[in-house]
Amino acid sequence: PGPFDLELVERIAAAPGTDVIAVIDQVTDLVDRSLVVADATGGHTRYRPHDPIPGYAEEQLDAAGERTLLRDRYVEEMAAIADDFIAEALERWSPDLIAAVVERFTHLMTAVEWALEDTGPERAYRLVLPLYGPIHGSRAAPVAALVRRVTERWDGRTVPLHAEVLAVGATALLLSGDLDGAFAFGHEAAHDPAGSPLARIFAHRTLGYVCAHRGDRATGLAHLDAALDAAAGFDAFRRELQVSWAAIVDDPTRHQEALNVAEAVAQAVEAQPDVVLFGLNEPMARALQTVEAIVHDLPPVVSVEVQTLA
Repeated sequence: PGPFDLELVERIAAAPGTDVIAVIDQVTDLVDRSLVVADATGGHTRYRPHDPIPGYAEEQLDAAGERTLLRDRYVEEMAAIADDFIAEALERWSPDLIAAVVERFTHLMTAVEWALEDTGPERAYRLVLPLYGPIHGSRAAPVAALVRRVTERWDGRTVPLHAEVLAVGATALLLSGDLDGAFAFGHEAAHDPAGSPLARIFAHRTLGYVCAHRGDRATGLAHLDAALDAAAGFDAFRRELQVSWAAIVDDPTRHQEALNVAEAVAQAVEAQPDVVLFGLNEPMARALQTVEAIVHDLPPVVSVEVQTLA
């Protein structure tokens, strides 16, 4: 499903108990035989099979009756990796963590696809959660489409993490420009009694942005107030929401507050290109620029491409 490193080989393809040195030797042998390509960039070595190899490997797995078993192991191991990502994210979203999730993005997406064959949504839900990180770039649309498939596959309202998955979907739909879908997902997540504070933060934030875009500032601010209530103990999210609140409120003085915060953040960190934000108006766009910086510890962009929502 994508480039892989030795950790994935050891966790998914190697027989249980295989020594890591043996794994390295086997992968090196595949490279020497020109069956696998090694790409050493950025201090990490990743591997990918030559184009004809995956099809041949699948045929061999089918012949041995092992394809379903290996797929299940892949999904299980990727779900465990997703759990590790979330455990770290609850401590702190860091640039290193986001980079790690982005590196595993294709594998997480593939694992969700394969988990759709499960009888229940538990593994798919676990796999969806870390996809929240990569959607704050160019990956919102594919994540939104995949979360739709997950929620259409199962009802899931009595399953843990249902509200959190909806909240991730709401954010992805919002960032991909589907306001109606974002509102529907956000509304259901916000009213799920089993939802965590983070689910309520993401849900009400989405509802706030959608209502503001539709011209209903009062309801938008009420949703951001609800998000602020849920964000007690999450200082980074509170700062983000306060900036967004100031950008939405019909008060030029508060708009300037939002711009001042954005400027302060911009001066404190280096610029990072290639972040695309959805746009409501200039103050909101600047507030959302600050959202990216504060929540993910990423610097805001120097120039922001503001997309116009239909």
